[in-house]
Amino acid sequence: DKSKAFQLFGSPLGKDLLFKDSAQGFLRIPSKMDTWLYLGYDYVTALRNLREDVRPDTPRDECKKVKWCAIGHHERVKCDEWSINSEGKIECETAESTEDCIAKIAKGEADAMSLDGGFIYIAGQCGLVPVLAENYKTQGAQCSSTVEEGYKAV
Repeated sequence: DKSKAFQLFGSPLGKDLLFKDSAQGFLRIPSKMDTWLYLGYDYVTALRNLREDVRPDTPRDECKKVKWCAIGHHERVKCDEWSINSEGKIECETAESTEDCIAKIAKGEADAMSLDGGFIYIAGQCGLVPVLAENYKTQGAQCSSTVEEGYKAV
């Protein structure tokens, strides 16, 4: 039985007790959601650095590489070829699904991946943003100033 006198999301004796007074209910979180994904890479890293008294100095060489998240074996093979042809500027990380790659990027285990439009929204909800779009024009494309339609990489 639900008591009409009890209000889980209301706080007649205070403000925002247990939950925000403005909340209307709960939402089920995705099954792969964990503390890292909820709090975000930057926040968890800052907490870890404080706890371990670590300064977040990033080696210069680390900033010169992009860790690409490849989905499955075949993308990994192509990514490895890209890595060789980029002289190591691309490193490859593998995941079993798009959601797993999104999680790896959100946790700082990878930097980028290729997404189709259906997953752009999901990635955005995890704090990821598009940084590149595929170019389908062969001549006269002005990539630096024109936003083109195409698949995005985040």
